[in-house]
Amino acid sequence: MKRIVLFIVFFGAQMIAAQQVIAQTTTFFFENFDSVVAPDFGAGVFGFDSSWKTSTSSASPGLGGNNAVHTGSGAGILVLGPIDLSSVDEGTFSYYARRTSSYSADSLIVLASIDGGTTFPITLFAGGLPGATSTYELISVSLPADVLGEGTVYIEFDARGGTSSGSNIRIDDVLIEAPLDLSTTPAAFGFGVSAATWNLVDDTFQVGIDLSWPGPDSIQGFQFDLDWDDSIISLDSISSDETQLPAGQWSIAASIGSGNAPFAALSLSLDGLPPGAFGDLLTAHFSQAGPQPFSDSLVTVGLTSLLVTATSPLGTELSLPLGNRSLALTLSPSQASISLSQTEIDFGSVTVGDSISVAVTLSNASGNSPLTISSINDAAGLTYAATPVSVAVGASTPLVVWFQPSFEEYGLLSGDLVLYHNAPGDSTLIAYTGVGLGGRGDGDGDGAFDVADAVGSLDVTVNPSLISAAELPRHDLHPFPEGNGLVDIRDVTVGIQAILRNEWPDGKALPVAAPVSGPAEKWNPVRLVAGVDGGLTLVSNIDLRGIQLEFSSTESLHFDVTSKSGVSVSERFDESDSVHRVLMLTSQSSPLTSGAHRLMDGFSPIAVLVRGIAVDVRGSKAPVSFERIIPTATETPDNRDLSAAVYPNPIRVGSEARVLLDLPSSSQQVEVFVYDALGRVIFTASYAAGMKTAVLPGESFSVPGLYFIRIVTQKKASTIPIIAAR
Repeated sequence: MKRIVLFIVFFGAQMIAAQQVIAQTTTFFFENFDSVVAPDFGAGVFGFDSSWKTSTSSASPGLGGNNAVHTGSGAGILVLGPIDLSSVDEGTFSYYARRTSSYSADSLIVLASIDGGTTFPITLFAGGLPGATSTYELISVSLPADVLGEGTVYIEFDARGGTSSGSNIRIDDVLIEAPLDLSTTPAAFGFGVSAATWNLVDDTFQVGIDLSWPGPDSIQGFQFDLDWDDSIISLDSISSDETQLPAGQWSIAASIGSGNAPFAALSLSLDGLPPGAFGDLLTAHFSQAGPQPFSDSLVTVGLTSLLVTATSPLGTELSLPLGNRSLALTLSPSQASISLSQTEIDFGSVTVGDSISVAVTLSNASGNSPLTISSINDAAGLTYAATPVSVAVGASTPLVVWFQPSFEEYGLLSGDLVLYHNAPGDSTLIAYTGVGLGGRGDGDGDGAFDVADAVGSLDVTVNPSLISAAELPRHDLHPFPEGNGLVDIRDVTVGIQAILRNEWPDGKALPVAAPVSGPAEKWNPVRLVAGVDGGLTLVSNIDLRGIQLEFSSTESLHFDVTSKSGVSVSERFDESDSVHRVLMLTSQSSPLTSGAHRLMDGFSPIAVLVRGIAVDVRGSKAPVSFERIIPTATETPDNRDLSAAVYPNPIRVGSEARVLLDLPSSSQQVEVFVYDALGRVIFTASYAAGMKTAVLPGESFSVPGLYFIRIVTQKKASTIPIIAAR
């Protein structure tokens, strides 16, 4: 019978022990105000006004030491927290309280907040002081349902004041305890995370060290070593959470060396650290040791040599095998980021004296330090706000860029606006383009200085009424650069010399117009044709006032416009650039009429037209195209009988075509026939020897399809196909 009874007693003891493992009373918050020197408050105090302070007089029956004191006849508030009760479904809130006769029992109201300390609608005690005066009383109440399960709780001690300035109340050892289910609590010790990133915009980094222990024994003490690469980071300190390891109850020591730090914590009482989960029990504080890396750098912090003892006479060692014993810490350089709302700006055309602005948004969306635009390059025609410009992390700001062409700097202005900054890459480009109109020399206001402006200035010299007073400075180039308020042959001379030299007298480049967009013309009304006989012929179907030509050539060319009197020819060969420039001008009364005009004999076989502009009698400009007629193997310049070129090809239905004929003097005449696809002759004409242009009327090409142009001389015949399309 005794054996049975003993068995039952033993079995019951085991059940009690099992229950202790499953449910332990755990401290969730404890503030005894002893972590600081009076009259200061410690980290567990969230806020207080001047009527609250700490004091060492009238020690409480708890831990003694400091207590919180409210003095005076006015109201005062003391707020503690934050407190994590997310895992609590029941518990108690208690503290020691004392009052003088100047305070009634309901002069202290204790409230709670679950919205971050903004409002305190939950009442814990309506009368938070003892009934007796001048003595401490332990006041305890169950936690109300409103705070259970909440992750962030604040407690407010609302003192209503007494009847004299000498009256006071005292509180001490504020405690929240609750039974905690430890059935799933692991036996673990280590860093709160296994990996972390340290953005070096912050000077320091800290990581918590967690402990969890299912019991049933309490922990008397523990020790471990921290190891790290001290060439990259330094350990500044290891601090403890005094609400979990109160200073009056625990002795804590660390010896921080180069890359290694032994640490030990020992409970000075037999109660030790009860079973439970203790997040951020300790915190390791690091700072950067070496220079900031240019890219992410990894350093490992190790936690080794862990020893944990139970509160037992034998100093029993406890096993906490789990937890993060290694922290992979990535040091991310402190750097800004930069992104732009646009990287290309087209300002369009702006008249000199006017301006237009575009706002480019600068963003520092992904950076971890402020973005600074330290400087911006000088870009032609652009102005902008003064630098430096700063953009905060995650923010954006507009950068206003103004396009303001000047009288001296106009035409096609393009390039890159370079923003120099502290983000990766050091600089960012914004491509821009804009056209300034009506600057120095730009008489026709198209943004370029060329033959059209020379023609215009030539006309103004004999008829000043052609321009307004506001337009006169555009033509007034003499004396350069100020002008004299007149337009005469001296201004035209400055302009002609500038075109031939491709620069102003002060060495600055001439402005050019923006390139023409849109589909290219199938043929140009003004063409240069280099024949197989070595001659260069101008073929035009419009009357011309001026021509500007630029050839790439290794030797000087010699123009002789023998087919037209009254044409003024100026030319210059630039040996340094291997460029030959030509300018031809006529008077209003004697333009260069349409047709074919022999410009020179002995045209260089390697010279190429790189630029050509023609101006008609109305002042309109047209490009000049270039074509070289290359003889076939059986047609050499000595024995050829016929050279011909057809343009445009293909043509639009109903449009006229042209045949450029270059016939030797030995040919008596040439016959030109146009056939349709059925072989019917739909046009015919005869021409004598020499350079000729045969105009084929549009009526010949009335329907879409394939046509044939037959060219017949005394010695040979040639057929050229041509296509008419809609």
